[in-house]
Amino acid sequence: MPRKPIESKMPTWLAVILAVIMVTTMGGISAYLVHDLRNPKPIAKAGAVRPDEGISASGSQSVEGPKEDNPVLKMPQVAQIISQAALKPADFPAKDGVVYFRSPSANEVCAYSQDITKLANNPWVVVSPVAEGSSYRGPGVVCSQVRGALLPAREDRHPCPAGELRGRSATITNEVANFGACLQGGANPVQADARDEKNVRFKEFAPVANGSYLRLGNDFVCGAVAPDFACASLKSGTAFYLTATGYKLYTSDK
Repeated sequence: MPRKPIESKMPTWLAVILAVIMVTTMGGISAYLVHDLRNPKPIAKAGAVRPDEGISASGSQSVEGPKEDNPVLKMPQVAQIISQAALKPADFPAKDGVVYFRSPSANEVCAYSQDITKLANNPWVVVSPVAEGSSYRGPGVVCSQVRGALLPAREDRHPCPAGELRGRSATITNEVANFGACLQGGANPVQADARDEKNVRFKEFAPVANGSYLRLGNDFVCGAVAPDFACASLKSGTAFYLTATGYKLYTSDK
């Protein structure tokens, strides 16, 4: 028995309208997807720290992050640090108001405090001498080195009230950046630890790994920008970059 062809009961004019609508809709969606894939939205905040990645002197989280309209963030010495992956400040808790951390190689051991005068007699870092007639104030970061025989360049040297001027230590505040250490006996605390105890004690300090940075309060960022370990002020751009064989200082007047 022959089969009858299926006949549509839909009027021809309605079928034509529905077909036009479907073709137009599919074409629009395809054009949107192609345009979106070929023209992705630019990343507007690459490297910026998230608002929940601040840290206070007590080690608690802060809700304030670096402002994108802050011109200091565009300074090369700052931009290079914050273009990396942000670490969680909660992984670097404060101890008695001081946050400790170290470089990936452990050649630099660092301390941050909202009151830099608290670091004057710190067992790990040596605050660099400051220009005669000046003094440190406010928050600051100090990094002392284990290896390296660096001395401050002549233009960076400041007098030592006590001890002998040596290298191996860098200090920044929001106002100044200095390099050098006033030492008696020639060794800073981390050098003595490395020699006598083979880094046993300061291994407890968490490292800032290569390609990452740590935000310290609302003032500073420190990061491993290989081959340097660097710290910079978010408020003025003062900074230091350190290796075992060289250093660079960035101050507001340079």
